[in-house]
Parts: sequence; structure tokens; C-alpha cells
Amino acid sequence: MAGTVAGCTSAVPRNPSPPPSRTHTTRTSAPAPSTTAPTHRPRPSTTAPKPTRTRSSSAPASSSPAPTSAPASTSHAPPAPTSTCTDVGIRVIRGGAEQGTEIAALQFTNDGSASCVLVGYPRAVLLRQGAAIGAPSQPGGPLPGRAMQLRPGQTVQSLLRDFSSCQAPLSDEVRVTVPGSTIHAARPADLRACTLRVGQLTKPS
Repeated sequence: MAGTVAGCTSAVPRNPSPPPSRTHTTRTSAPAPSTTAPTHRPRPSTTAPKPTRTRSSSAPASSSPAPTSAPASTSHAPPAPTSTCTDVGIRVIRGGAEQGTEIAALQFTNDGSASCVLVGYPRAVLLRQGAAIGAPSQPGGPLPGRAMQLRPGQTVQSLLRDFSSCQAPLSDEVRVTVPGSTIHAARPADLRACTLRVGQLTKPS
């Protein structure tokens, strides 16, 4: 019996190898593709953002139409005073002479039946054979000139001074316009067409 046990004991291996283990592989399903686009996180900027410039409108927006500006006013000389005499007689009387100056009296008579007023300065233009020569006369005193009331038949005058220091041709007539009016007439006068000045209205001396 002892020998049998010993024999049996020697037949059993001392370090039996464990049976090989079976590994089970777990299959995982691939994730479904995402329909949303991947988000990108912006990297923080290390530089300060540049300030944006905004254009401010000079006037607030309005639904009503903008008012039209009035045209710039232009300054004009005041209109010349107007005389009320409509029936006026005109005469030219040669007077004395000063050194370098010739003088003529331009006389205006109220030929109407009612009193009227002459105001301002007359205008004289020298003529030669019907054509104007030289420059028209200019007022020789302050503007707008003197106003004179004339009764029927009354006369006032203005002295015409011709500064005849030039060698201009001589006139054979002078066209005289009534002060403050468009009434005019040509009268014989031989004056040199240099510089003409007319004085304020006065009563004849």
C-alpha cells in the first residue's frame, strides 16, 4: 500500500499550470457623427482693441423736410429822391469864370398850375453834334441833395462848374435832366468836356 501511494504521488505534477484564461473583447460602437459644427474658442488678444470712430451728424435726423434758407440779402444804394414837378422849363445861362473853371447856371421853372417839389441834383451831359463827349456831371455836395418847393412860375437853379484844365473838345450843347426826374432837354452851351460838377438847388441871386 505504501508503495502504491508513493507511486501515485510521483505521478502528480508538483506545479500544475493553470488553464489558459479566455479574454473577452468588448466591442464598443463608434459614436454617431455630430451634426453641429465644432466651436472654436478665440484666443485672448494681448493687444487693446482700437477705438472705433463714429461720425456725428451735425443735425438730428428728422422726417420733416429741411427748411430752405433765405437768400442772402444784398445791400443796395437807397433809391434817388423823386420830384413831384411834371411841367418844368429848363434854361442854361452862362455865368462867370474862375481860374481853370467855367460856370453855368442850370435853371428850372415850375410851368404847372400847382405847387410842386424838386429834390436832388440835376444831371448834365455835354454834346457835340448830338453825340455825348466827356463824362456826365457828378453831385458837388452831400447826398441826397436839397428839396425845394416851387409855386407856379417860381424858379430855382443849380450851378454847373466845368473844371476845364484839360484839352478836351468843346461842346455845342448840354443835355440837362431835371433833379429827381427823367425830364430833360438840350440847350446851347460851349463848355470843355473835362470834369463837371453840379451844385445843390438854390434860389437865383
